[in-house]
Amino acid sequence: MKSEISNTFDLFQTAQDLTDILEGIKQKEISASEIFQGAELDLYYEHLAVAKYTSIFWYPESEGGLNGIQYLNSSQLKSASSLKSTQQVNWWKVLGVDCVGGMMGGPGGYAGASAISVIMQL
Repeated sequence: MKSEISNTFDLFQTAQDLTDILEGIKQKEISASEIFQGAELDLYYEHLAVAKYTSIFWYPESEGGLNGIQYLNSSQLKSASSLKSTQQVNWWKVLGVDCVGGMMGGPGGYAGASAISVIMQL
């Protein structure tokens, strides 16, 4: 399972856009039953569902997503030096943390992990 999840993270890093990510996830869903069975298959499908929907949520609207960062009041977030951050968010990191958060903490883990990842990058 670890190897397949690692492959999802690789997909996040190498995909050209949201369409590439969604197509890659679709291919993983199709082949999943050849790799896993029972509870492992359920967990893997859950992982892929999170990867799919968190990608859509966090990706910028200009690239076909919902621009989830608009739901954070990022203008109020300050860096350790008390200055407003000017860093760019690495969305593939957010997506990866989201998947790990869910596997470790259920639905609350997904949301919490992604928000923490975004905040830590600002």
